[in-house]
Amino acid sequence: MATSAYKQIIDEVDTQITALSLTGVSNVITMKYSTLRKKEVSGLPAVLISPFGQPRVVTGTPADNIGTNVIQYPVAVMCVQAGNQDQTTNYDRILLWLQQIFTEFYHKEVAAVTAGNVYTCEVDPRDSFNPDAWFDNLDAGGLVLRFNTQLARS
Repeated sequence: MATSAYKQIIDEVDTQITALSLTGVSNVITMKYSTLRKKEVSGLPAVLISPFGQPRVVTGTPADNIGTNVIQYPVAVMCVQAGNQDQTTNYDRILLWLQQIFTEFYHKEVAAVTAGNVYTCEVDPRDSFNPDAWFDNLDAGGLVLRFNTQLARS
């Protein structure tokens, strides 16, 4: 059975983040929707990975003239750790994780995806510390990875 380009990209994000061996991270979890609900997030600290909205067509690229479509697949990455509303403990740890993930993907190809040619990744930083999570005694920060992928036109 064929696997979508989106699923292959998400799987590769999981593989690459796991391979980073981020200090202290006990779980890298792929989900349909990244949520901070306690029943889905056990074993903190963790990195949560999920689709982020719908893929979109990117126009104005050289691919417009060579018979391919460029589709951008957004993937949410959220780093979560216990925070206990403490303003100083593990402050730099989550910032370092976000920096390492940013560096791993920014403007890189993803050769392991066979459903299309992932030729670059744009990184859209989000809150380093989400205020709503803070009130739930969690530190949560994230970014959105946007993978530009050439797919053959049918």
